[in-house]
Order: sequence, then C-alpha cells, then structure tokens
Amino acid sequence: MKVKKVMENSPLYVKESDFITKARQVLRDNQLRALPVIDDNDNVSGVLTRDGVLKVTSNKSNVTVKGFTKNIDLLTPENTIEDAGKLILEYNIDSIPITKTRSNRVLVGVVNIHDLFNSISNKQLNPEKKVVDIMNPKVETAEHNEQVSSCWRRMLNTGLSGFPVLKNDRLIGIITKGDVIQAGHARFSRGGKTSGGSTDKTKITRLMSTPVTTVSPETQVKKAFEKMKNKNIGRLPVVKDDTVVGIVDRYDVLKPYLG
Repeated sequence: MKVKKVMENSPLYVKESDFITKARQVLRDNQLRALPVIDDNDNVSGVLTRDGVLKVTSNKSNVTVKGFTKNIDLLTPENTIEDAGKLILEYNIDSIPITKTRSNRVLVGVVNIHDLFNSISNKQLNPEKKVVDIMNPKVETAEHNEQVSSCWRRMLNTGLSGFPVLKNDRLIGIITKGDVIQAGHARFSRGGKTSGGSTDKTKITRLMSTPVTTVSPETQVKKAFEKMKNKNIGRLPVVKDDTVVGIVDRYDVLKPYLG
C-alpha cells in the first residue's frame, strides 16, 4: 500500500521562524507528538518533536523552532507504508512529512504511526509471537510520590516517553510526556522552579493516567496490537504476578511486521 492511501492531506505545521512557545501550544492543543517544519521558501526542513519542545526551559522560551528542528529523510506519496514505517522506527518519531516529490519539498501530507497501525490487521501479525518475545524487560518506573519536575528531567535524560507509576511495587498508573505537556508542567528552569519562580512540588499522581491497560508476558502480540489500536495507546506495561516485568510499545509491535 502506498503512503498516499493513508496519509493526512492537510497537516498542521510550524515555520522555522515561529517561536517555540507557539509550537508547544499547537502540539498541546492538538495532542500531537511531532510537527513538520517549513522554511522561508515553504519547503519542509524537518520535524519538531515533543522531545524538542520539552528541552525548552523557562529561560529559553523566546527561541525559535529552527534551533530545535530535527533533520530527517522525507517521503513522497508514492512511497509505501513499509517505507514510512522503517523511517519512523529509524528516527524513533511518530510521523514523517510527505513532500510533493523528492526534488519539490512542498508539504502535501504526513503519515504517522497511527496510520500504520490502522492500515494493518492482526491477521498480518505472527500468531505464534508473544509479548515476551518483543517486550523491553528493562523498565524505567516512577514512584507515586515523585515530583513532576523530577520525572520530566528523567524523561529528557532517558529519551523515554512514559513511565509506569508504582506504589509499594504495585502498578497504579502511567505518566507520559503528553500528560506533562497537556497539564502545562513542561517548562521548568534548571533550578527545578516553574517560570513563575516558585518551587514546583506537584506529584505525578496528579497527572498520571489510571486505570492502566496491561498485558502479560504470554499475551499474543496480535492481542497487544488490538489493545493499542482500539484504545489508541502507545505503550502497555507487562505485568506478571502483580509485578511490572516489561513494557511493550507500538515500535516493538511494528519491528517484526516490517522485518
């Protein structure tokens, strides 16, 4: 299947000259994880990710998008969804801008990981493969009493987009970068203070999502895929005997499918 069959034809975007504060607002208001970036000639110059936005501290709020643009390979409508999936996995981002042609870099659409998920069915996944075969057993977790500012810094340092939240070693919720941005807690100064100057002591339990959708190590990958697709969630904690033993995300599911 070609990209033109699944791509979004009227995507939101930002310009290199836009302030990062505007880009953050667009991401937050539309619950996006990445935006195409357009230069002064209306050509695609790259993408701005939530990671790029999260790197902005309170004393850098007047900088422009250009300094946080990620350069990536681009696709055309004639590329396949497999091509798109491989780039999404390679760059570990959620969407790829689509340009008119390879030489004409005018933006005509975007294809994202949701489009890829919606374009395949569980019948295309290996029925023998289980979650334990693809999950990441090294799970970064957060304690229920951790402050949002501390959790946010760990997200930046590790490059991870979400942590299972534990209390007494039991899973009680999950917190993501999207939760932090949506709640307006993504801008902290290096001293751990908000832009207003007061120390932020908000606990992650205020922002986390609950209850948590989980899978077991023995769950079939196609069942995990169905949960992600039907509930539009990007990651599933893997639980055995009430203990978090791993985590599986959309990328883990797509890797075997894309070969």
